Amino acid sequence: MQFLTLVFLFLVHIVSGNLDLDALLELKKGFKEEPLRGNYLSSWNINNVESNNGGCPKSWYGIDCEGGHVTSIVLRNLGLVGSFNFLALVGIGMIQNLSISNNQFTGIISPNIGSIGSLRFLDLSANSFHGSIPNSLIKMENLALLNLSSNSFRGTVAVEVGELEQLRYLDLRCNRFYGNIAGVLMQLQKVVYVDLSSNLFSGYLDLGLADASFVSTV
Repeated sequence: MQFLTLVFLFLVHIVSGNLDLDALLELKKGFKEEPLRGNYLSSWNINNVESNNGGCPKSWYGIDCEGGHVTSIVLRNLGLVGSFNFLALVGIGMIQNLSISNNQFTGIISPNIGSIGSLRFLDLSANSFHGSIPNSLIKMENLALLNLSSNSFRGTVAVEVGELEQLRYLDLRCNRFYGNIAGVLMQLQKVVYVDLSSNLFSGYLDLGLADASFVSTV
């Protein structure tokens, strides 16, 4: 019985690793690189996977692994162009960090992103994303950092964002968000840094809403 259990766990481990690989390759399909910036994603190749990492492609540029699972995707400042397929991320069940700032990615945040409960750091800043923040974002209960600054997002900021228990850093500057700014700040009870500047917010701002450790730019 113990042998069968070990075999089952091994198979689960291998299948999970394959799902991560499939998801990364699906992501790559939407990327284009500027030749003068370097060919960073040439390492994202199915033949470039070490078996000693449980099938996790730790040698791929910007990828980090733990326990045979992809836990981090960091592709900052690479000049990458294309549509970012958020739906593919759902296949990476243990990801904690997605940092793709300062590229030229386009698209909207898929509502499916709410099913990625492991995500702790989400940095999409300085790209060309648009649309609204999906309500499903409030399901990401481990999210500690959310940086959507310098994009073309628009719409209201759901008050439920304040229900994210782990959220400590929120940067929404340089977008087209609108609504009552005091209503947004009142919900951010545990956030210690927030930047809402260069948006279309309105209303009266009572600085007394914040405690002594709260840093705000509006």
